[in-house]
Amino acid sequence: MTQEAPAQVHLENGDSREIDSLWTAMAGKRKPTAIITSPPYGNLKDYGSPGQIGFGQSYSEYLDDMDAVFRGLAQVSSDKTTLWLIVDT
Repeated sequence: MTQEAPAQVHLENGDSREIDSLWTAMAGKRKPTAIITSPPYGNLKDYGSPGQIGFGQSYSEYLDDMDAVFRGLAQVSSDKTTLWLIVDT
């Protein structure tokens, strides 16, 4: 019987608009098996970070940034990657 290598977990805190470069620096050429993210809630929450997505942006700017985030996630993903999107009303 063969034994599988233990799964590796990588947590990264950074600007999600730069996911492609963050992932490349962190994991090289490997593709994630799962991505778990919680998008900013527009103007509902101030994260206190300069240049943050959502708070203080127009709705159009928010949508543009979220589009960039999800395009970046698609770039680093494979056909077998699952996306867990945490949202709340």
